[in-house]
Amino acid sequence: MAGVGVLWRTSRTPSNVWRVSPGPLSETPESNPDSSCGQKLYAPLAGADLFVQYELVPHASRLLQRVVDHYAAIQASGGAESLSATTRRGLLEGDPLLQTLEFGRVLGLTLEQAAMVVGVAGFETKPYDQLPAAVRRLVWQLDALPTRVALADAVRLVANKALPAVKAAEAATAMSGAGTPQAAMQSARSSSDWPAHRTAPTAGTTAATSSSPSAHTSPYYPPSCMLLRAAAKGLALLCIGAAAVQEAGAGAAATAASQRQLLSCKVSGVLGAMCAAVLAAPMGADWPTDLATLVGAAHEDLLEAQHYLNTYLCNLALHQQSTLPALATELLAVPEVVRLRWMGLEQLAALGVEEAAGSVGPARVGWPLLNRQLLEHVNKARFGGNLSMGLVFSYIVDAAIMPVMDAWPSPDTAAPPGLTPSRQCLATLAAPIARAMCAEAEALASQLPPNADLGGLLRSLQRLSNVVHSVISGALESEKHAALPDALEAFGWVLCTAAAPWGSTSGDASPAMKVVYKMNALLLEASSLPPITLAACARRLLPTGLLRTLDFVIRQEMAGSGGVPDSFIVTACSFVLDALLVPIMRARLESCRAGAPLPLRHKAQRQAPRAGGGRGGEGGGGPLWHPQDELGLVVTLAKLVRREAAAAPALSGRQHLVNMCTWGTMLCRVTLGGTSGPTSGLVALVADLPAPPLPASGGAGVATADPRPQSPAARSAERVRAAVLETIMLCNRTLLQLLEVYCDSFTVYMGSRQFARELLGAGNGQLEHLVMVPAVLILSTIRSSAAAELLAAQPQRPLAALGRVLAGAAAAAAAARHGRAANTAVSPVWSTTPELAACVPQSIGMMAMEEQLAWKPVRAAAAAGGLGGAPLWPPRVLRLCGNPGCRNLGGGDVEADLKLQQCSGCRVLRYCCTDCQREHWRQGHKAECAAVAAGGSAGMPAVSSMPAPAVASDTAAGGSTVAGPGTGGAELVGGRWSLEELMAMRPRELKALLAARGVDCSDCVEKADLARRVLERC
Repeated sequence: MAGVGVLWRTSRTPSNVWRVSPGPLSETPESNPDSSCGQKLYAPLAGADLFVQYELVPHASRLLQRVVDHYAAIQASGGAESLSATTRRGLLEGDPLLQTLEFGRVLGLTLEQAAMVVGVAGFETKPYDQLPAAVRRLVWQLDALPTRVALADAVRLVANKALPAVKAAEAATAMSGAGTPQAAMQSARSSSDWPAHRTAPTAGTTAATSSSPSAHTSPYYPPSCMLLRAAAKGLALLCIGAAAVQEAGAGAAATAASQRQLLSCKVSGVLGAMCAAVLAAPMGADWPTDLATLVGAAHEDLLEAQHYLNTYLCNLALHQQSTLPALATELLAVPEVVRLRWMGLEQLAALGVEEAAGSVGPARVGWPLLNRQLLEHVNKARFGGNLSMGLVFSYIVDAAIMPVMDAWPSPDTAAPPGLTPSRQCLATLAAPIARAMCAEAEALASQLPPNADLGGLLRSLQRLSNVVHSVISGALESEKHAALPDALEAFGWVLCTAAAPWGSTSGDASPAMKVVYKMNALLLEASSLPPITLAACARRLLPTGLLRTLDFVIRQEMAGSGGVPDSFIVTACSFVLDALLVPIMRARLESCRAGAPLPLRHKAQRQAPRAGGGRGGEGGGGPLWHPQDELGLVVTLAKLVRREAAAAPALSGRQHLVNMCTWGTMLCRVTLGGTSGPTSGLVALVADLPAPPLPASGGAGVATADPRPQSPAARSAERVRAAVLETIMLCNRTLLQLLEVYCDSFTVYMGSRQFARELLGAGNGQLEHLVMVPAVLILSTIRSSAAAELLAAQPQRPLAALGRVLAGAAAAAAAARHGRAANTAVSPVWSTTPELAACVPQSIGMMAMEEQLAWKPVRAAAAAGGLGGAPLWPPRVLRLCGNPGCRNLGGGDVEADLKLQQCSGCRVLRYCCTDCQREHWRQGHKAECAAVAAGGSAGMPAVSSMPAPAVASDTAAGGSTVAGPGTGGAELVGGRWSLEELMAMRPRELKALLAARGVDCSDCVEKADLARRVLERC
């Protein structure tokens, strides 16, 4: 397009400032710094002194106002048709709108240059009072009301005339299929004031296709985008930060200048006009992948305008929270501003949906600012590498949610008028936004060094979680149930980020703990959730890997506190576990019920261990799943219970008892079900799984694998069933161990002075709960334990300890009565002791009655054994230490990452350390090791006939095979051997042969001794 030479002169304007040499009108200093335009108009000669000396800003603003007013006068008199032919020939392409836009572009660039001069002078880094007088004078001129009004009128012209004409041209081009620039030009001018008798020029045009919306062919688009960029940059670069105003004080010059800026924006309406123009700008529905096609000065200008506008809205939100709340709230409540803020959230939510779909689906209509390819190009070309997608996300989220933080303290309280549409709107958008931000945070953290914008992105995620919690907690019960799935999914993604190694970059010592507390509070507030709501929450939480992340959070907090568990974080995580474990497991098994195989991983470890989800994957370790992803948190809770029980002799006091009581009760609820009924526990989950195949008899009571072939769906369901049964068995063993220790510790506590003081106090509710815990634990454990496991755990020991509690309670009650006045009522704590005493005969009766020895689903499943008919211990699906009393929590991010080493004797059990191996050896593995290896008397199928365990060779997973105190593990072979054949065997195989026949070989030192003993005795 041919240029036009323009000369605007005043008596005080130098001749080389306003002159624009003929040339392409799209020429900018960025595109051609050697041009006369760049040398004269944009060269650094225009320092603050020159701008102030020649009053360039007032002259440019007055001239801009005159140009806009002149166009308005033409429109009022009938448009371009009312002009004479001579007048039309003097216009650029005969179009008054195009002429006005080109003048506005040049004048807007002058104002933009002035704003950049202010920025170069240190406006953002130096206190306002310490800036040079010329800079402060230039700021005053740029913030003056006439300047803002002129910009507002020019931007309104763009929003009301130019951009609608651009959209009309694109729509006409798409409908007619005419992809030529001539057709687009004609359509654009027919929708504005292009004279009917003129035809579109053909000179200086280039080819474009209708399928490429980025190649906007309307002549109004480039100058409109440039004018918007100039106006947005003028707003953002001149905004005095809220921190600077707060530091300066109420009477400082910075505060007065900030008030003047906000007042001029309010009176002129420039902010609302800018938001309306950005809303009216065309968005790409099918951005081309070719960078050469995508990149253009107009798109880059529009991207800058969107970025600077969101930056200014963030600054306004900071002012609204601290320094100038009234003025900032009025500006943020302008309807166009509200629509832009929430449109930004909708754009981010669309990115999150695209992330969930794996970028497969219909084309997304999006802002240029959120096009990653275009942003990277603009970042290199115009921002020097200082603009990242994470920074863009932060500005969009903060601009939208910071003004509405703590806006809903109660269901009867409405949000500030105009700041937000509704509670449900934010809750619906929060989940996909959090997913997109989580993926972006991981991408920023993966850079070396980590991107500097990561901290701001993490702070924005925390603000998002705060607002979501405020929205849901203040809603009515029905609204809370409807919005809870969205809120929990958002918290799941925020927790994935907060629990990552780089998640504390925001400066908060424990951001993950705050997210866990919010989730726990929401679940407690949303009491008596309907099953359909719980199922919806579970399905939404599947890709976040919530339970695995909670496992990591507990271990991370313990590592930061020297190995001491934080009782508050453990309790909060256990409440979330109790509410969501079984619904999440049922959601995982939905495909199994439909007859499709579960996408199970063979190994419990993740291929790339990390705390949360990432781009293109799921928080649970990708599209494949392992039962330990969810059940690992139960194992961690059981280990914490065992740690508390082991520390009982050294610890005393109420808090220690409360920890054992709370965590043990939660473990019991996870197994048998909580207050919502028996369908909420793992025992009920066993009944939901398909019936296992009946094991075949291998003789001598040994179970072998079922020879009948199974479908893939049945095999995967059997693995899940075995994992659930192994978890139930582990919990029951832990609870029986805890019960004896808890009873003895509580007996000691009842004889202490602290108990007497608390007994005399007003609130005894927790003491009553502590007294009744043994009854709850023992009855629940008996119901959910298989007969063999229950008898092996020696239940008479906890029953005897329960008797000691009753004796101690009687002694304490007598002492309390003796020390009180005659008219003092007996404490209600002692009213619970009859109920506690009644559980002893009830427990004995339940164990004596065969039909009530175990809950029917568990009893039937346990009778079939574990994976392939094998016993439930050692576990074949869960990756656990072979010691049932293991308390090791320091071997990895989660339980599945714990490094295990095989027993060199049986080659079946694995241990996390030599201490666990030695402890289990003393507890009975010494007598079973050889039998386990040979498939003998311990009820273990032969190693050669057992199905492969869930975890393959631990050597590949980072573990190793170490020599243990057990015997060897060779398969029995009948017949006689020669000495040469025996010497070719390994020592552990020789030991296994001797052990299978009951031959002692403890005195054999050398391999030759073992071989001769086999020849003599076998």
